[in-house]
Amino acid sequence: MIVLADENVHQGIALRLLGAGHDVVRIGELSPSITDDEVLELAVARRALLITNDTDFGELVFMRGARHAGVLLLRLGDMPFDEQADLVVHALGEHGADLQSAFSVLGRTRLRVRG
Repeated sequence: MIVLADENVHQGIALRLLGAGHDVVRIGELSPSITDDEVLELAVARRALLITNDTDFGELVFMRGARHAGVLLLRLGDMPFDEQADLVVHALGEHGADLQSAFSVLGRTRLRVRG
């Protein structure tokens, strides 16, 4: 799966996804400090699932109707990053097709997918 990791996503999660065979690009390496609108545009252009910790993307998608190629919002709190990475890799491995073009929220015990 093609993944765009927002600047606020821990590098360890991106590296774990790379190790699991996903095509991962990090905003911080590609184009740091761009706006959320630009992040979504970049994800659409790349047909990439955006992984983020930023709840503002919910407003962009649901309130403003912004186009996207799938958003996975991480709501994992202060969980250790290696455990977060395990959950993210598992979610993409088990539900990757469902996450594309959907707005999804991954919590500690639950994945919600809104198509």
